Amino acid sequence: MIVARGQITISVTKDGQYPAQEFAKSTSGTVAPTSGWSKTPPACGTNEYLWMRTGIVIPPATSPVSWTTARIGAIDGATGAKGDKGETGPTGSQGIPGTSQYFHVKYSANANGNPMSDTPNTYIGTAVTTSAAAPTANTSYKWVQLKGSQGIKGDQGIPGPTGADGKTSYLHIKYSDNGTTFTANGGETPGAYIGQYTDFTAADSNTFSAYTWTKVKGDKGDKGDKGDTGATGLPGALIRPRGEWKTNTNYVNNTQYRDTVIYNGNTYSCRTGHTSGSSFDVTKWTLFNEFINVATHLLVAQNATIDILGTSGLFIGNQAKTQGWLMTGGSIKHNITGLELTADGKLSLPKTGAILVGGKTFISDGKIVADFIDVNKLVVKRIEAVDGTIGGFKISANSIGTGSTSIPTIDKKEMFLYDDMIGFNSKNRQVIVGPFSTMGVDYLGRFYDHRSRPYDINRGVSISVTGGRDNIALAIDGGIVVDGQRGIDEFFSCAAVWNNGRQQTRVLQFKNGILYNAYWG
Repeated sequence: MIVARGQITISVTKDGQYPAQEFAKSTSGTVAPTSGWSKTPPACGTNEYLWMRTGIVIPPATSPVSWTTARIGAIDGATGAKGDKGETGPTGSQGIPGTSQYFHVKYSANANGNPMSDTPNTYIGTAVTTSAAAPTANTSYKWVQLKGSQGIKGDQGIPGPTGADGKTSYLHIKYSDNGTTFTANGGETPGAYIGQYTDFTAADSNTFSAYTWTKVKGDKGDKGDKGDTGATGLPGALIRPRGEWKTNTNYVNNTQYRDTVIYNGNTYSCRTGHTSGSSFDVTKWTLFNEFINVATHLLVAQNATIDILGTSGLFIGNQAKTQGWLMTGGSIKHNITGLELTADGKLSLPKTGAILVGGKTFISDGKIVADFIDVNKLVVKRIEAVDGTIGGFKISANSIGTGSTSIPTIDKKEMFLYDDMIGFNSKNRQVIVGPFSTMGVDYLGRFYDHRSRPYDINRGVSISVTGGRDNIALAIDGGIVVDGQRGIDEFFSCAAVWNNGRQQTRVLQFKNGILYNAYWG
């Protein structure tokens, strides 16, 4: 039987013999279960292991005479209780200072290893060196045959019943997270569902429906009741980094501290308390940086890469694990607020969360909440403001500007914009355009200039219209009032001036509200 990731290949033996495989689960990771075997992998829960057994069926029997059992999956169990501290052994003799050793593996189709490669083959070569670089010569490796040679042909057995034509049977396995699509890498990445089927074709099918799917990872259960507070455990020893190893220094390994040092580029853990001498005593130290698997409450590493696989995560927070950050699936998420830096490079803020800037809430409930926004240039498609100031112009419910409709008496310039008019003010002067009323009189516009200027002219409106066939400077449909006198088909004096050395009066005549005659009276 050859086992590869995502596929188990089973070869049919002679005389119609064929393979069989069954699955079961157990709470033990070392002792195979004795019952509960079935042809379909069962779902495993917390602290349960998945086992598989294989065997050869020799017709007319329907089950194998013997089984080969192997554990193919597991969920780590809970950490066991700390054992009692053993007695201190006798002090060993001074050993020779060790050096780092590296284990190298190569493969070859030939017994001498020539040529060799990193791809598994008939022969495996191993070498142990003090260098991280693998030897390039095949003679540097010790070669052992992985696949045995063809054995001597056995005696002719008793002819069995005629069986069906033998074919090579293949068991295909793929994985899914949701039961509808493959996981990453074409279904090779382990997931919550396992799919399998058997045929006589070596290649895996890429059709999802070709597989029979079984959920091996159970759904998250309801939150259980809060358990009783456990008894206070014994305090564990604290891993205490002490830097580079030094002579004449007291190093400890007790219930409170376990010292670590760096010597010749390697990290060592104090095996027994002692005062260092003139040379490094390897019997007092345990190499601390060459482990295949490490399970610890505290990790001390100078240079390390932590690879979190599958659905596992890395939690960074307080010791009670009630608040902190969980790094999993390529994202970083806060376990309380739900603030998340997503795997696709986005910052996700939940509706109930908030972003603080300078100790004040800046973003809350999907909105920007700020006392002010200081920018050099702001481009918006729509702005709504009911109060505030823009460039010195005050904003109110229905107006914007620096003044009001009342004529100012102080020397300042003002502008105002209401929902139905616009106006400009200065000292004793005012211009209003728009429909408004004052003292019960309706206006469409008002031009006001009451400055005291005895040696100059106060000019209300100046109109210049030229260049056309007919140039009409002012057209009036309606009456006109001059100096309080209504001019409708009436004669009235407009101004008294000196003309040719005598005082005369300019007389205006109106008809239907139109000035059609003017002369000296």
